[in-house]
Amino acid sequence: MELRTTGYDPRYKGSCVSLIGETWDLRRILPEAPKPRIIEELFFREATLDVNHAQLIVDEAGEVHGYLFGIIWRAPRGGVGAALRSAGAVLWALGRFLAGELGPRKRAVATIRSLLGMLGSLDALRRDDDAYLSLFIVRSSLRGQGWGRRLLDAYRAEAAAYGCKRLYLWTDKSCNYGFYERMGFERIKEIESPFLAEYGSGPNGFVYALPADEGVAGAAAV
Repeated sequence: MELRTTGYDPRYKGSCVSLIGETWDLRRILPEAPKPRIIEELFFREATLDVNHAQLIVDEAGEVHGYLFGIIWRAPRGGVGAALRSAGAVLWALGRFLAGELGPRKRAVATIRSLLGMLGSLDALRRDDDAYLSLFIVRSSLRGQGWGRRLLDAYRAEAAAYGCKRLYLWTDKSCNYGFYERMGFERIKEIESPFLAEYGSGPNGFVYALPADEGVAGAAAV
C-alpha cells in the first residue's frame, strides 16, 4: 500500500467520517441517536468549520488513513465561501435534528447546549496568536511510522509563517495524548466531562499547548 499526503477534497469526506467511527466511540454524546454515523458526521462537520489548514494521508484507492485539520487565526479563512460552508453545516445539523436523527428533540437540545458550554469554556483559553488543532487522527496501524509527526510538522511550519506563538488543542483519555507530550506540548488544563471518554475516573479531558517561549518554529525540530 502506497501512502501520500494531500489537501482536503470533499470526495474524501465519507472516508474521513468513517475514520472517526473507527477511532472514537461517540455514542456517549447522543446515546439515543438511532445511527452512530450521524453523530460521527456531525462531529466532523463541527470540527472542520472555519479550518484553513487540512492535510490528509491517503492511499492509492483514495481511502483516508489520517488527517490534521487546523485553524490558523492569523491566516485567511476563506471569506464568502467559508461562510457558505458554515451555513450549510448548520442547516445540515438542523435537518438531522428536525428529523429526529439526534434522538428525542428535548434531550438532544439539552445535550447540545451542555456540549457547547464545555466547548466554549475550552475556547476561552485560546489566544489570537494560537494555531488550533481542530481534528487530528492517524490510524492506529500507522502509529510509530512518523506520519503523525509529518502532519504536525507541516502544520507547525505554516503556523510559524503566519507568526503564531503556540499550538493549542484539547483531547481526552481515548486519544494518544502521550504523542503531544513527546512532541513538547505542555498540559495547561484538565477537565472532567460526561461527553469525554472514561468519565467518572477523575479528569478525562486535557488541554495542551506548545509553550509560547519555545515558539512554533522551534518545536518543529523536536
